[in-house]
Amino acid sequence: MLACTGMAEHELTGADTYYGLTPSDTRKTTADLMTMGWFTGLVPITVPIAGRSFAESAVAAQKSFDAGHQLVDVPFYRVLELRPELDWPRPNFQVINFLDAGAAPLSVLLTTELESMRIGMFSDGVYSYQMTVFLVRLKDRTAVSVVYPNNPEAQESVGRYVKVLKSTCARVLENLSAGSRR
Repeated sequence: MLACTGMAEHELTGADTYYGLTPSDTRKTTADLMTMGWFTGLVPITVPIAGRSFAESAVAAQKSFDAGHQLVDVPFYRVLELRPELDWPRPNFQVINFLDAGAAPLSVLLTTELESMRIGMFSDGVYSYQMTVFLVRLKDRTAVSVVYPNNPEAQESVGRYVKVLKSTCARVLENLSAGSRR
């Protein structure tokens, strides 16, 4: 999915390389598992896209995730505070959340019956420049949900983005089904 996300961004913006973040669980102890709240860190993702096949981008995405996962316990914004020469995330950088509804505890909480429900999320507005994407693997499909600023420009842009992301995923699946690695 990271490769598809990068390919969609490339199609929309022409960016040669996809940069993003994905949260990862940092619970390690039994006490952590029994505690409510977020135990997450961020994994930086860098995927070269331009001139690459889907297979090449997918391998690069996995390698980037594997290499970046060692940073999950490092507070991302604290690093940026301590190293002012580093660039802060550009506006509208993506945070990609992967949720597997087939695995506990989501398998109990999320079912296809939720499909007709309209669920809203409210932000404190601290990170109004961020676009958060939720990719949820359900029993029979993958769903996408996007959190973004509530304004007409964002609504139009995110609608266009989701349309391109869906068409990118469909194209990749068609090519893989046809035996192409492109």
